[in-house]
This record gives sequence, C-alpha cells and structure tokens, in this order.
Amino acid sequence: MSEVEPSDLVALILKPNRDDFRKQEQIKLYHNISSGKVNKIYAEVEKLIPGEIGESLKRGIQSAILGGIYGFCDRELDPFSAKHYPLFKDIISEILQAYEMVSNERFDEDLWIFETFDYGIKKVYYLDWKLYLSQICY
Repeated sequence: MSEVEPSDLVALILKPNRDDFRKQEQIKLYHNISSGKVNKIYAEVEKLIPGEIGESLKRGIQSAILGGIYGFCDRELDPFSAKHYPLFKDIISEILQAYEMVSNERFDEDLWIFETFDYGIKKVYYLDWKLYLSQICY
C-alpha cells in the first residue's frame, strides 16, 4: 500500500471525478460511528488547527481531521495513542501544503471538502497498514 501524498489530493481537486462508491462509503461511516464520540475527539484535536487562516482552508483542515477521526473509529484504533496522535499534525500540514498548490486555481468547494475528508481517512488507513497490517503480512 502506498502512502497518500498532498499531490494526490491536489490531483483529485483539480481533476474533479467524484465517484459514487467513495461517496457511499463516507455516508456509511457517518451512520456507523457515534457522533458524540467524534465530537469528543474533535474537541481535543481542534486545538492543532492554526488560528489565522482563510475559511476555505480551515474548512478543508476540519474536514480532513474529521475524516481521520472517522478512520480511527472505523479501524477501532485509539486516536490519542502515542503512535497515532501525531498523524493529525501530519494531516494538517499536508492539507496546508495541498491548499497552497490549489489556492490559485478555481476549484469546487464541495469537492474540496469531500476530498479532504477522504484524505484524512486514507492517512489513517495507511497508518493502520504500516503499523499493524504490514507486520501481520510479513
């Protein structure tokens, strides 16, 4: 499994191609995981978001963090574990980097939110694979 990079997100934003399968998977996650649990985790992680940023960037970061939280919940991993929590800083840094690459282009705000959420999930799935599943396989 290859790690997802900011350039992957940029490619998806600049070449809109929303597939229904991914949208359905996001909706399924929303329904399978307690919003109370997500809100509690988000309240802690929200402190990592930089204060002086534009609204579009802030919404993208929030969306990516929520995607990460849903990814942790879906994988039944503790987001506050010492091995896991630093991923939120990485996600924020990479969303900042991706936004810098697309901010001069016209892009669909809804697609930005959709893809950043998905990006957060992919980062957690990769972390799960790297830390746990790859060790089982090898």
